[in-house]
Amino acid sequence: MQPLPVDEIVQDVIQELAHNQALVIEAPPGAGKSTRLPARLFPHINGRILLLEPRRVATRSIAARIASELGVKLGNEVGYQVRFDDRTSKHTKLVVMTEGILASRLYDDPFLDGVDLVILDEFHERSIHSDLTLAFLKEVLEAREDLRVMIMSATIGTQPLIDYLGAKLVRSDGQIFPVEVEYQPESLFEKLRASRQLDPLVHAVQKAVDSKNHAGDILVFLPGAREINACLAGLKTSRQILTLFGSMKASEQDRVLEPSQQARIILATNIAETSLTIPGVRTVIDSGLQRQMTTSPASGFETLELTRISMASAKQRAGRSGREGPGHVIRLWSPHEEHLMPEFETPEVHRIDLTAPVLGVWNWTSSSARDFDWFEAPSPARITRAEEVLSSIGALDAGELTDAGRSMNRSSLSPRLSRVLLEAKSCGISRRTARIVAILNEADFAENRPNQPWDSDLLFRESLFLAGKGHPMRLDLVRKLESRLSDGSEDRVSDDKTVLQCLMAGFPDRIGIKRSDGYAISGGYFATLSRESVLFENPPDFVIAHQILDTAGTPMIRQASRIEPEWLVSALGHLVETSIQTEFNQDLERVVARQVKSFMGLAIESKEISISKADPLEVAETLRKAAASDWDKAFGINEKQDILHRLEFLRDYYPEEIPSREALQEALSNSIWGKSSFKELRAMSFPQIVQQGLTHRARSLLDAEAPTHIQVPSGRKHALDYTQNPPVLAVRIQELFGMQDAPRIAGGKVKVMLHLLAPNYRPQQVTNDLTSFWKNTYPEIRKELRARYPKHSWPENP
Repeated sequence: MQPLPVDEIVQDVIQELAHNQALVIEAPPGAGKSTRLPARLFPHINGRILLLEPRRVATRSIAARIASELGVKLGNEVGYQVRFDDRTSKHTKLVVMTEGILASRLYDDPFLDGVDLVILDEFHERSIHSDLTLAFLKEVLEAREDLRVMIMSATIGTQPLIDYLGAKLVRSDGQIFPVEVEYQPESLFEKLRASRQLDPLVHAVQKAVDSKNHAGDILVFLPGAREINACLAGLKTSRQILTLFGSMKASEQDRVLEPSQQARIILATNIAETSLTIPGVRTVIDSGLQRQMTTSPASGFETLELTRISMASAKQRAGRSGREGPGHVIRLWSPHEEHLMPEFETPEVHRIDLTAPVLGVWNWTSSSARDFDWFEAPSPARITRAEEVLSSIGALDAGELTDAGRSMNRSSLSPRLSRVLLEAKSCGISRRTARIVAILNEADFAENRPNQPWDSDLLFRESLFLAGKGHPMRLDLVRKLESRLSDGSEDRVSDDKTVLQCLMAGFPDRIGIKRSDGYAISGGYFATLSRESVLFENPPDFVIAHQILDTAGTPMIRQASRIEPEWLVSALGHLVETSIQTEFNQDLERVVARQVKSFMGLAIESKEISISKADPLEVAETLRKAAASDWDKAFGINEKQDILHRLEFLRDYYPEEIPSREALQEALSNSIWGKSSFKELRAMSFPQIVQQGLTHRARSLLDAEAPTHIQVPSGRKHALDYTQNPPVLAVRIQELFGMQDAPRIAGGKVKVMLHLLAPNYRPQQVTNDLTSFWKNTYPEIRKELRARYPKHSWPENP
């Protein structure tokens, strides 16, 4: 058996496990922690050992390797459990399983009877399953002193784990073979993010492949299947090219893990990043990129983003090359770009939809996830969003877990799809709905668009599935899930309407109502219909959007089905509300009342009714808001005689006694009660309304110090314009004969600005110094005016 660095710490681990419930194991990639350490612990643990891995391919591979090291048959003493594949027996002592399987088991077996050791491997990946399982195990440890928990990783900050569990640290510093790191700066991230063209990536990989005569096989890390297919088609090499990604068949994945005499290039996603030894790999070409799914904490819409990997991931990827001999890694980025790369990956608890985990916490604790002892708590916004969804699908009610919520949590499906199956059972259409749910749950297998119109992307895919058309492996996964979900009963009904109504029960916040450029979504958001949808050419008025992806900040409905508005009442009537709403009609200048049926905030039906049926308070408030946007228009105010402008002018000189404009508008608001139109407001005396809001002193000041009119020597009274500062008095020059100076207002503090007019009312002079005007300007103007208006009197000394 080949010596491995982790051999040096086996005895330390055994001794620490004897005295401590929790251990944290830190060991570099290739040290043997995933295979050698569990195998060496095997004879020292009495009960069952559960080894948790983040991926299925690693789970199978590690189980086979441990069985080989122990010299036992896979499926007997050592076995594994992954989705659709259970290789264990009653004799199995060490079970390697994917993380989600243990998380589900804990709800039914919270004390893990018969299990003595749980190992969480590759914890640095921080999947939601590992975070949730760790939190559950922390509570189990308090109830079971004999249980032991080990957390293992090559690249993780260990202190938070030590503090959280009260754990001991055991570190392995050994490394089997050195790894040489080379950089070939290509700035791929910016190039690929700016364009969908993959030529720069293929070129960079080709350049790295051709850079030297590489010993052994080459493992190339790429963001996803699209990039893998581009390199598969574009690379020129004499080597055999294989691929490795998550949606491949298990047999195809296992073929990559077998030794080969032929020189190979393996094009892989981050599925090959941890817990795998690919025989023959001595060179790693790392694009430094990944595609990562994130979910908006507000809308719940998913976004598939191209991102840089973390430095922890880069270290893991590099370690794949030094498993069997000295390794070489070519990083397709420059050293200075590394300051843009995060130290660790963002944990899933901070970036994915938490509906299922939050439901799990409710089932575990019977209380809100806000109070749960998370290893690293998600944001309150993500918990709130999850609990809102759970309430809308009936898993929570008035802050309590429902029986339906308990049933949904027992399913291996998401809460939404579990709710769909519950509804289907009550409607007598379980068998067909199991097929529909299986199609929704798995990766899209459709490879072509329909040649005829369809009202549903989902029902179109159902027709493809029944005809056996589409991506073979994905079709097979749908068949397996359909078989597992079906309860064997015959459907009482099988029509499309009932199926889609069942679907609505799980997606009430994904109802869309057509608008001019897309769909208003019942969750309070907006999305456009993708060209990929079968509904694109003839978008219906109402849809259920069963797949929405946020692309570059624009939510896109990828798959949807046409529904009828009356279905909302029949299928989701508890979410339909009828209310009387008021709005101001700008054309009619009046408040109108409407009876509105709304679904989760979206109006689905509206009709005008008599204003008398509306709440008088709401009518008054609606009219007040409309009036507040334009008081002059609402009350028909003559602007130049506007009492509000007079008061504003006077407030500068009597601030303690003249109320603010806001206070005066409050007086106007009070006068609105019982009215519903501008016409009714204009019928009232506006100045009188304002005066009612003034004190006696303020009214006296207003009349005396900000008069509406001023009497001039001619005996006539002329209006003052308070919209200008200082206020303006426009008057013909002749009417001021005998006046020596401009009139004063505001207690003599302000001279009125005079607009002096000719007999034809055209301006001749603007001044507030009338004395100077008579002395200096009038003599010149007099000559001109006498010539133009000889019949008028123009005295030399006015």
